[in-house]
Amino acid sequence: MAKKETKKDIIQYRGCKEVITPKMFVIELAFRLGITQKEAREIYVNFVDIVKSNLYKGNGIRISEIGSFIIKRMPATLKNIPRGDLIWIPEHLAPKFLYNGKFKRKLRKVLNP
Repeated sequence: MAKKETKKDIIQYRGCKEVITPKMFVIELAFRLGITQKEAREIYVNFVDIVKSNLYKGNGIRISEIGSFIIKRMPATLKNIPRGDLIWIPEHLAPKFLYNGKFKRKLRKVLNP
């Protein structure tokens, strides 16, 4: 049986010191707002649903002081795959996250003292 995840669990992901899981986020949100974890979970689930439903509609979402989720049109291109073959990638839409410039600069300073 798998070990139950706790707030102190650390998940290594692409060089991150730790990744905050949804459960950990809910625990911290409940603590900061002085609400139950059930109420915090409902806020979290609704936030995620709003973000996803708007992206599915093709809408961008700006989260002040952090950045924006956008839908970007990617041009058609030829890509070289490991076997040395070229494959054609048609024009398509793709989700992207653009960091707020001020936040990105501050984050760089914090991560690279």
